[in-house]
Amino acid sequence: MYRFAIRLFLVVGLLFSVTAAIRAHEDDPGWLRVAQYAWDAPAVDVYVDGEVVAEAVEAGFLSDFWELAAGEHSVAFAPSGAGIEDAIVGPVEVNLEADHRVSVSVIGQAGDDSLTPLVIDETAEMADCDLSQNVFRILINNIAGAPAVSIYENDMWIERNVDYGTYSALCVEPFFWDTGKTVLGDDLDGESGIPCTTSFRSITLSRKA
Repeated sequence: MYRFAIRLFLVVGLLFSVTAAIRAHEDDPGWLRVAQYAWDAPAVDVYVDGEVVAEAVEAGFLSDFWELAAGEHSVAFAPSGAGIEDAIVGPVEVNLEADHRVSVSVIGQAGDDSLTPLVIDETAEMADCDLSQNVFRILINNIAGAPAVSIYENDMWIERNVDYGTYSALCVEPFFWDTGKTVLGDDLDGESGIPCTTSFRSITLSRKA
């Protein structure tokens, strides 16, 4: 009976420790950032959970990561000063997991009413990337009416055929991004003339109106 009581105590103690660990992890925050990549869209105010977090954001904007509690959050983009009820994108519900970094971007074109949110869990995308040996980037293609985008560097294709409105998560050996070529279709000798928004872990391609 005495031994049984000890074993029961140890089991209960173990379950308590596991439960406490799970709760502690659930209390860990996540991180959210937003971007606006539609060149023909108006300046926008950004709303997170109904509150303005960035005002009069122009095309090409990419925020820092904001720390938020893990769980469900809403994100919306509305013309500057118009109010969330006139949002041109969203509100979109985002499930922010603990210790994850998630981006919400405006892509598409205002001119053809194709503006849409692109939600990327960047932490999940890079989960299998060994950053001690590789570099990681996310390539977003927001070039309407053009061939798929590829990246060419050091006599080889780094990424191939990223279609309009999609993205690619790249985990590749280190190379010089500033000497790489952004290629439309297979035209290696052409000049794309595509404006790029770049930051750590992201490259976005879009065409100015």
